[in-house]
Amino acid sequence: MIKNIIKGAKTIGFYTILSRITGFFRDIVIAHFFGASPLTDIFFVSFRIPNTFRAFLGEGAMNAAVVPVLSEHKEDAEATGNLVVVFFSIFLALTAIGMLFPQIFAYIFAPGLLKYPLLIKLIRINFPYILLIGLAILFSGMMNTYKHFGIPAFSPVLLNVSLIACTYIFYNFFHIHIYALCAGVLIGGLLQMLFCMGGVFYLRIPVKLSLSLKPSTKKIFTLLLPALGSMTAIQLYSIFSTLIASLLEKGSISYIWYADRLFQLPFAVLSISLSQAALPYLSDMKKKEINTHLSRLFRLITFIVPPISVFLIIWGEDVVRIVFVRGAFTPSDAHKTYLALAMFMIGLLPYSYVKLFSSTFYSFKDTKTPMKTAVKTAIFSIIMAFLLGFTLGFWGLALAFSLGGIMNAFLLSHQLKKKVGKFAGRKELGLICGSFALSFLCASLVCFILSFLNISFILKIILEFSLFFSLVFIFIAVFKLQRVHL
Repeated sequence: MIKNIIKGAKTIGFYTILSRITGFFRDIVIAHFFGASPLTDIFFVSFRIPNTFRAFLGEGAMNAAVVPVLSEHKEDAEATGNLVVVFFSIFLALTAIGMLFPQIFAYIFAPGLLKYPLLIKLIRINFPYILLIGLAILFSGMMNTYKHFGIPAFSPVLLNVSLIACTYIFYNFFHIHIYALCAGVLIGGLLQMLFCMGGVFYLRIPVKLSLSLKPSTKKIFTLLLPALGSMTAIQLYSIFSTLIASLLEKGSISYIWYADRLFQLPFAVLSISLSQAALPYLSDMKKKEINTHLSRLFRLITFIVPPISVFLIIWGEDVVRIVFVRGAFTPSDAHKTYLALAMFMIGLLPYSYVKLFSSTFYSFKDTKTPMKTAVKTAIFSIIMAFLLGFTLGFWGLALAFSLGGIMNAFLLSHQLKKKVGKFAGRKELGLICGSFALSFLCASLVCFILSFLNISFILKIILEFSLFFSLVFIFIAVFKLQRVHL
């Protein structure tokens, strides 16, 4: 079973890497044309608003409610069809509200940017993305239920390509150049929706539209409401973080945005792909079977995530410089982005655990426990955001995010032990400490070696990456600090 999960995670991971690579090119293009300025702050806020609601009703809710329930109704075409009708109605109503009353969302998300009238226009333009991406994620959830992961994982590439193409094609077409990015958002959302819809038909997943509310749909919404509470709590921090950032120095929202893009690469490729692939398999298991598989997945995450965290904490500024510094994006912008990135990386391992633990709860249809822990974490994170944001600046907001992840992981692990028994102990704690200690040791050796070399910046980056991860692998192989049996 673990091998099947790893196989699914590899599929998701491969396409996620492709998505993130195109995402990097997208962010490079945006940074080159627009830099980090009030204009990019306005766009990122206007795009974050529909993305926030997508998270409310989108991928988090789908994983929590749709996949476990549809696993029991795979051959019921009307069950999936009724779900399409219901979610289409919800997304359409939400889109209409956003386009009619954008001022409400501007006041909630970024009151510090209300002095720019362009914010309202961009919110109204970007809001239909909710309808398009919402349906795309619903179709993705259906495919995940049938253990088809490739098409859903590839679809974000279409958004990235659309944003890149529209920037080059429409930059000089619009008097206000940032409109080119809005065109990319809408075209990309449409392409994602059509691509995922085509995937459902290509894979011959039974879908028969039905207007009558099905028992399976009712069951999904029974699970969905606590899941929405969990996602609401998580997104509340994002909303307050953006609000605070809008009141800080110019470019703060952009620095956090670019840093988050770099954080999301390892998080999506490793943590999200693994937990997403595990969910349909865990949903088919009995509770007594879950403990063994959970323990192995826990050790696997602990084995691979710390070296990545340490690498980006130490050499993150070099990575930011090589990825973003060109055109309107300056070395000063790179340094500030790195400060946020370093704080984000503190939370990479805790949030990886959170994804795994949440998927485990969802697999036996418990969405209430993750909701309760998410609410507690959100309250803690918001308090820390106010304290650290206004004292340390924008990078204090990233630190608050990571501290919230540590708290969330601790609370979920405590509750999960009550459900499935002890899955981690002193050995796993030792692995965490050993993995971080080993990573810092290897980083120190690499820094020592490179201090004797006078080489170009590009070659320095290549050597930092290759030497560091080679040393990590060698030390693990030689000292056999941990073996992960699959």
